[in-house]
Amino acid sequence: ERYGGSKTIASILISNNGLAAVKFIRSIRGFSLKNLGDERAISLVAMATPEDMRVGAEHIRMADQIVEVPGGSNNNNYANVRLIVEVAQRAHVDA
Repeated sequence: ERYGGSKTIASILISNNGLAAVKFIRSIRGFSLKNLGDERAISLVAMATPEDMRVGAEHIRMADQIVEVPGGSNNNNYANVRLIVEVAQRAHVDA
């Protein structure tokens, strides 16, 4: 309400990998600490391909939860809007 919204965002799906995902996680953690007093007040759910998991990608180590998605080209995962929406619905994230 303080920011004009009517719904609290308690969880976010990260539908990216690599440096972009890491920067996003750091940004949300900082926002949460500054504005909510707890850097983990917003739960971060990361999409992860088998390749991400095999190399221990930083974004999946930083996330609160991971959801495995198909590997291969980005059309199979991080650029697949239909898959992102399905994962968001299954994970019950707010954003």
